[in-house]
Amino acid sequence: VDPHLADQLILPLALAAGPSAFTTSQITQHLLTNIWVVEQFLSVHFQIEGQEGAPGRVMVTPVNRSNHTLMDEEV
Repeated sequence: VDPHLADQLILPLALAAGPSAFTTSQITQHLLTNIWVVEQFLSVHFQIEGQEGAPGRVMVTPVNRSNHTLMDEEV
C-alpha cells in the first residue's frame, strides 16, 4: 500500500480478531508514530521490517478478543 494508506490501516488492524500484515512502499515517521500511539492504548504488538524512508512490511498481532466487548466491563 502507499504511505498515506499505511498509517491509516494501523488502528483497524489492531482491532482485528487475528494477526494481519501488509507491505508499504515507504515506512514514514507518521506510520511509526501511529503504531507507537496505538500500542500505548491497546494490548497489541507491531513488528516492522525495513527502515524509515524505505519500503517495508508491517505485521500486527492483536490480543485475543474472544467475545469480549466494552459492554462486558462494569462501570
